[in-house]
Amino acid sequence: MSGGLRKLLGRRFTSSLRIGLVGLPNVGKSALYNLVTAEGAGVASENYPFCTIDPSTAAAVVGDEVLDGLQTVAPGAKMVPALLNVTDIAGLVAGAAEGEGLGNKFLAEIREADAIAHIVRCFDDGRTTHVVSGLDRPSPADDVATIETELALADVETTGRALARAKGKGALATGARAVVGAVHDHLQGGGGMVASMGEGLRNLLDEHPEGAQALRALQLLTAKPVVYVANVGDDWLTDGSGSGAMLAELTAAVGGDSAVVPVPVALEAELADLDAADADEYLVELGLPASAASAGSQKLIHTAYSDCLDLGSFYTCGETEVRAWTIQKGMTAREAAKVIHADFYDAFVKMEARGTRARAGADRGQGVCHGR
Repeated sequence: MSGGLRKLLGRRFTSSLRIGLVGLPNVGKSALYNLVTAEGAGVASENYPFCTIDPSTAAAVVGDEVLDGLQTVAPGAKMVPALLNVTDIAGLVAGAAEGEGLGNKFLAEIREADAIAHIVRCFDDGRTTHVVSGLDRPSPADDVATIETELALADVETTGRALARAKGKGALATGARAVVGAVHDHLQGGGGMVASMGEGLRNLLDEHPEGAQALRALQLLTAKPVVYVANVGDDWLTDGSGSGAMLAELTAAVGGDSAVVPVPVALEAELADLDAADADEYLVELGLPASAASAGSQKLIHTAYSDCLDLGSFYTCGETEVRAWTIQKGMTAREAAKVIHADFYDAFVKMEARGTRARAGADRGQGVCHGR
């Protein structure tokens, strides 16, 4: 229900929605950020906790087979892909909700993100320092619990303050108080992320629709859509030994309905630094297909864009430029045209779907638009 929760609470659409990279210190957030951002921002990613303090934001290219296919329609035209803003947020530790490890600063940065990519260490190379000393091996389940407990504690405080204000001034309507109170009790009782309330929350919002606006206004950390990123070792791609076991532990810990994307961050980063020929040769040595060079990181961006934030693309194709415009899934073709320019909405006549793929995707705004 993670992405569905965003629909349930009412989606805010802008072209600058962003996903925050969240996790314990030293799990590979900054290395992943450098890997996925279009500019290769060069954020420090050293082997010690709190290497990152100030957040960095850059754009990641959203891979798109439809856009690639349009190159045959307009050969030589400039290809402009959709972009997703990604923010590298410093690592949280136990006690963050009480300010441990600059926790309040980092939690505030997460609050500004529209969705969360929770990076979890699923490798053990004996060299990378874990924030908890003395561990025989990383425990993905424990690491997830540490982060989500801190997010929940911060939200318990937020919902508690809202309920206290409502008692004194009647700031929340009765229905909204019921919804916020139910979320407060869920979090305080250790129920986990708000999405785990499932049908209970859906039914409560059906009864008290004003509660959705109240929850949106609180910007709860635990109500944000989440994709879990398993930072796996190279062994996951070959024999799947140690990383495979930790990936299975992570998947079991977050539940079957949650999106878990394995990304061999160190390997993909190493390949990104090689020229194409050397990268291909290295992959052959490892017995891996060429797609392994960026398959994990590309899937992460696609999952964050399409599933977490519920975004899609609307295409324009001309002699000089072919562009994928970011739209909210479910927009009509006319609404999608407005993303390009308000005049296109006012002058919209029809959309013509061309070809088998276009007809299949016509309800998603794919096709040729006609205006007056």
